[in-house]
Amino acid sequence: MSNNVQTVATGAEEMSASISEIAINSTKAAQIPSEAVEVAIRTNETISTLGESSKEIGEIVKVITSIAEQTNLLALNATIEAAVPVKQEKALPSWLMK
Repeated sequence: MSNNVQTVATGAEEMSASISEIAINSTKAAQIPSEAVEVAIRTNETISTLGESSKEIGEIVKVITSIAEQTNLLALNATIEAAVPVKQEKALPSWLMK
């Protein structure tokens, strides 16, 4: 009978250890979804910030494009003006025309 009591006591200790291990693993498992939510929130914030930055970059690109278009128009205008024949009397000093 003493042997049976010892066997039951050993079994109870092993069961207690298993229950403790299950409790620890359950606690760890409960923390994982919480950590996943925190990561998702940070990811969402990062994506939101990237979206705002993209909008700002888009506005800068619009300004640069506008400046480039204006520069092209000025260059075209200068080219046209340079290509227009200049009257000779305006091009040469009057003392050369005598």
